[in-house]
Amino acid sequence: RHSLALTISGDVLSWGNNADGCLGLGGARATHKSIYLPVAVAGLQGMVRQIAAGSSHSAVIVQRGRLLLAGSNGYGQLGHPRNRIAVGHDFCRLPATQAGVELNVRSV
Repeated sequence: RHSLALTISGDVLSWGNNADGCLGLGGARATHKSIYLPVAVAGLQGMVRQIAAGSSHSAVIVQRGRLLLAGSNGYGQLGHPRNRIAVGHDFCRLPATQAGVELNVRSV
């Protein structure tokens, strides 16, 4: 339903169905149900290493293995309690574990 592309320079482009903010384009685009042309995702906090698009959420890995997620959190896909974040229109960082251990990932 949506697509992501990683450019050679490390930028992320997103387009397609923007249900639940899965394109990660921020609240200003929250009312746009579909984005028909690729749009650069802003504010990703570092050079992007890898991207993934789920059915209703998106993931990017930036430098040092930080995982950022956007879209539906209906089943906890964003790694936060649903009562804290129901939908993430902006990419948010995967929180530390309950033990306070910082999570650094290699692949999604």
